[in-house]
Amino acid sequence: MAAHRRERRRAGTAGEAVTEKFHFGGDRRVKLYTWLSAPNPRRATMFVAEKGIDIEIVEASDPGNPAELSDAFCERHPHRRVPILELDDGDWIGEAAAICRYLETIYPDNLFMGRNAKEAARVEMWDRLAEWEGLMAVSEVFRNTHRLFVDPVLSAWLQARTAVERLVSSVAARERGAVGQSGYKDTH
Repeated sequence: MAAHRRERRRAGTAGEAVTEKFHFGGDRRVKLYTWLSAPNPRRATMFVAEKGIDIEIVEASDPGNPAELSDAFCERHPHRRVPILELDDGDWIGEAAAICRYLETIYPDNLFMGRNAKEAARVEMWDRLAEWEGLMAVSEVFRNTHRLFVDPVLSAWLQARTAVERLVSSVAARERGAVGQSGYKDTH
């Protein structure tokens, strides 16, 4: 098991800043790969900043084309999603919530995710509500209005719409055969 040392800033007994070193155990430095324009990497970056954790933040976008992830990042992480917390042993953790949970466990002072089961469950509840009712709505607006995404999203939507229309027609025809020509509405 890797040795753990912490690096965090906190107030000492006389109010002075105290820094403790944190080391995950390997020879490499821990890195958080983000993408400046994406919300989930920003979420992980904000969590790291609020906890006062000293982790190297690496922008994963292509310097020549900031709308794309870099080839170097994609070669190391073929699932092509950010954020990624790369540990010093070469292993990695993806997804903002999982990264935050991991860091909350490693840095138990200044807890953000609850001090007991009830608090942890309530934090998780509000996190999910905020993500699905807030972040997803913002993501849809961005994805459907940003010039880089409009055409591909529109094309995908039209393909999905056609597939759904075919499915509905097929199910409707099958159901008419099962309940007679009158259809579902007339049988109730």
